[in-house]
Amino acid sequence: MDTEKQLLCSHATGVVKMKENMDVYKTLVNNKNELTEILTDQKPESNYSKATEKEKFDFYLKQGFINGNTYLPSLRINSSNENFGLYINKYKRYYDRYFSDKIGIKNSLSFEIQKSYDNGKGNEFKNGKFYSVGSSSRFAVSCFSENLNGRIFLLDSIEIEGEKKDCRISLEKELDIFSANNHIISHPQMDVVINFKTGDVYFIEVKCHEIFDNHKEIKLKAKYKDTDFIKTHLSSFAKVSEQQKGKEKFIAIKNQLLTAEDFGCNLKTYHFDFKQFLCHLMGILQYQKENKVKVHFYYLFFKHTDYVNKEMSKIYEELELELAEIFSVFSKKYNDIDFGYIYNDKFDTIKNVENNYT
Repeated sequence: MDTEKQLLCSHATGVVKMKENMDVYKTLVNNKNELTEILTDQKPESNYSKATEKEKFDFYLKQGFINGNTYLPSLRINSSNENFGLYINKYKRYYDRYFSDKIGIKNSLSFEIQKSYDNGKGNEFKNGKFYSVGSSSRFAVSCFSENLNGRIFLLDSIEIEGEKKDCRISLEKELDIFSANNHIISHPQMDVVINFKTGDVYFIEVKCHEIFDNHKEIKLKAKYKDTDFIKTHLSSFAKVSEQQKGKEKFIAIKNQLLTAEDFGCNLKTYHFDFKQFLCHLMGILQYQKENKVKVHFYYLFFKHTDYVNKEMSKIYEELELELAEIFSVFSKKYNDIDFGYIYNDKFDTIKNVENNYT
């Protein structure tokens, strides 16, 4: 078997035993003028680079699915060679760290779930993001759904802090952000919103491999200067300006893009998407104002224990220090919001929503 074919077939089937703290490589294979980007722990002979930590994280995820981990509640891949490989139009190539559409992921979802992502701003079925092994949207669906005779439906009850409660779950929920003059500025989307009969509403943002991105700079568009939220939080600065980056203008202080420190948060690492947090919080505050409900703002993270153990990674420890600092600062400013975070270590129904932030 030639080298290209070995790489394409590598890890496609069977149980894979992974080495401790392995090297993972990224290579591009041209097969009959079709490009495929491949992650492998077998060092290619040429045309390769070391995988980033985010790509390595995805590699471990893929091996877990090959070894029998669920990719949706109670759904696992079979022994077919066609489990992975999806063409991404944006990059004009196939990726082996995406599930193939041949395994029928979309068709396994209820029409309600399909509609949420068909109508969502992310276009995640069309652009392929939902099929990524590290898709936070598929992770969100997995955690808040169940498998009923092979089809995936949203839960109608869930255990919260040890008590099971009836609920209504929405995906890709659109929120509103208004200017101080009551003009609409944007519609941020929450991954998951859970409404309970008690009046409690849980807004949950879901993350998987995004925690490997660097979020030190906050690229908050200049239009947000017109919100009461930003005016209040940046009122101590003598001059809030704008900085041009490409075609967009972003809020700046002393000609520098915003950072978490400008909002009183002293961070040493930047795994947490602070800019998105601000936008979601603005939308949640508007929702709270209009609906007079008890609000819980949680983050759900996929905890990749296999990656952590084999790579001796401190990423979740660093993330938790960030969360503790940010939630401590903002819970003092908004003491009627319950901030928190939760984990699930599988793409499967979450057993209990229990706040890890105390």
